[in-house]
Amino acid sequence: MTIAPDEALGKSFAYRTYGLMPSGEHVLVGGDGGTLEAYDLTGQRAVIYTGHAGTVWTQTPSPDGRLLVSGGSDQTVKLWNLATGELIVTLFQATDGEWVMWTPQGYYAGSPGGGELVGWQVNRGDGRAADYVRAQQLRGYFNRPDIVARAIALATADDAVTELAPQHVPASAILAVGVPPVLAMLEGDRETTGGHGTIVIGLKENPLPVEELKVWVRDIKVTGKPAAMPANFKREPGIDYTALEIPLFGGDNNVRIAAINEIGASDQTEKSLSIRIVHNGEGALDKRGTLFLLAVGVDKYAGLGKKCNGPNGTCDLQYAGGDAQGFAATAEAEMSRSHARVDAVILINGKGAEREPTHANIRAALARFQEQATGNDTVVLFFAGHGENLGGQFYFMPTDVQSQSATGTIDNALNWSEVQAAISQLDGRKLLFLDACHAANSYYAKLGE
Repeated sequence: MTIAPDEALGKSFAYRTYGLMPSGEHVLVGGDGGTLEAYDLTGQRAVIYTGHAGTVWTQTPSPDGRLLVSGGSDQTVKLWNLATGELIVTLFQATDGEWVMWTPQGYYAGSPGGGELVGWQVNRGDGRAADYVRAQQLRGYFNRPDIVARAIALATADDAVTELAPQHVPASAILAVGVPPVLAMLEGDRETTGGHGTIVIGLKENPLPVEELKVWVRDIKVTGKPAAMPANFKREPGIDYTALEIPLFGGDNNVRIAAINEIGASDQTEKSLSIRIVHNGEGALDKRGTLFLLAVGVDKYAGLGKKCNGPNGTCDLQYAGGDAQGFAATAEAEMSRSHARVDAVILINGKGAEREPTHANIRAALARFQEQATGNDTVVLFFAGHGENLGGQFYFMPTDVQSQSATGTIDNALNWSEVQAAISQLDGRKLLFLDACHAANSYYAKLGE
């Protein structure tokens, strides 16, 4: 059998890797120019795997004949549908340990900084600089570990997107409307007193208005108040300026910001996104605040029937309530010394209507913390009980969940995105503990933001 590469690849072309499909009826070859192909035993090309941007050095099919994994000089590992040639996912790991895996449609999963490793270049035509938007900036659209996992399970990203993101909008269509805010500068007091400082945020002019400015001091989210621009401040054309007064700690303060519009957030990798302000004496954030504590432990699950093989054949648990009480007692004992007061809510079975771990009581506690917590406060949340993946999302099971056998749904389950949203909107320090089935699927890389 003779396999001749296309003439367009040039005389210097070489194959670098060879192998057989599990069936023994096709030969796999990979080489220069991102070439990865399958040939039948007559030498006819049967499948082309298009996606590598550099030499393919290795490839291995799965024993069951469903998948093909390859690695190349473009520093990526790719997973393919062996029979159809469809690219399923691509994996890239940086030298610092950050990693990201994404589908051809742009949906990704990764380490906390993984979404900063890949993105889209948006060309704006002749005479205009292209924009580069990182996946992390559009994480509200594309951070979908569930789609990545489903694509691998189905051996097709197309079907996974159809199943879990039926309203899929390509990144090109999103970015045709506009781009996330672009920071032009961030300046502030070099040295100050009085508990607060002033920062000036400069954003490049953008047809889409900024909907929110988020500010962190020493990685603690704070709320800034509108302030007057510093005297003799020099404005530059094409930049919109905002001045904010922000609370500070005594000593060194690292201040960073994020601007958000309807498309996404400003690029968090830019060095100019943070500044250093020195505050002499006690700062506003040094004052002791409130320790807000919510501990939820669910042992009783009458609405789930007997499908869990728990005690007495039910879905009931034995230790979640005790764990919640023990956690709350320990957290209060250890953390109350650094706070002016403690506001604790413990929701466990047998404590009465307002202290039962129901869907409504959990949401009410989260709402109360949202209304009251400030930058001087600490919010600690603990959840113990059943968890479940439903429709690609993680849900925590309160005591009043109801399994609907006719429809296969579960009523009163707490969508974990509600908890994430509640925490991300809070100022101050935030700690979250979760002890539940499928807890890994609750992971949220930017929980503090």
